[in-house]
Amino acid sequence: RVADGGAGCLLLTELPNDLSRLHEELMSSGREFFALPVMEKEKVGYQQSPEFRGYMRQGAENTAGAVDEREQLEFGREEVRPSSARPCEAAPEAKIYEFQSGGMAWLVAT
Repeated sequence: RVADGGAGCLLLTELPNDLSRLHEELMSSGREFFALPVMEKEKVGYQQSPEFRGYMRQGAENTAGAVDEREQLEFGREEVRPSSARPCEAAPEAKIYEFQSGGMAWLVAT
């Protein structure tokens, strides 16, 4: 009943047809991606992304000092990164949250 705070999960049911198809495509794409060999998935590793987007292998992330036993793909909306989001001597005013705006590396289908 409480949707704002804490850890949890949200399950939407009875989606409209167009959203149901999109959900099926997303799930299928996710299964295909995670079935790839680790070396292939690491081509879009989060270490290569200033926005911290991309693949994280199992055990690469931790929460409160404990290793998270999952692999994941962090992604977000494609956006133009604000020019101030690149910290350097010329832009010391960069705000950490601005690093979340930017592009996403994608695997190229072969």
